[in-house]
Amino acid sequence: GDKIEADIVIQATGWNTDLPFLPQDLKDKLIDASDGLYKLYRFSVNPELPDIGFVGFNSSFCTVLSSEMIARWLVRYADGMLEHQPSPSEMDANIKHLLEWKRKVRPVAKAVHGNSIAPFHYLHFDEIL
Repeated sequence: GDKIEADIVIQATGWNTDLPFLPQDLKDKLIDASDGLYKLYRFSVNPELPDIGFVGFNSSFCTVLSSEMIARWLVRYADGMLEHQPSPSEMDANIKHLLEWKRKVRPVAKAVHGNSIAPFHYLHFDEIL
């Protein structure tokens, strides 16, 4: 195939969370090898992958709303216009905390790589507003 320069690429993967298009070195930064949980801040970004963001990994009972909200958050994160722009160390600490919580309180989340905010979607909405 051809290679082209692009400012942004949107991969609409549907419900597939396996990300077969990502090179293994990027997957290694994104996915915890011990249990397959995704290492994402706000279910959207990883500070080790600053040029990649995800929309829709915050699935819930109201996925359309949660996707819309995280898409808007991601735009403000990418352009540096969040009221509180998190530092990489803040994001890392939050990711580690959330992974520990998922493993202890929500082990069922492994089925979707830990990318489900249900039944805690209102807490997630508060975090991204």
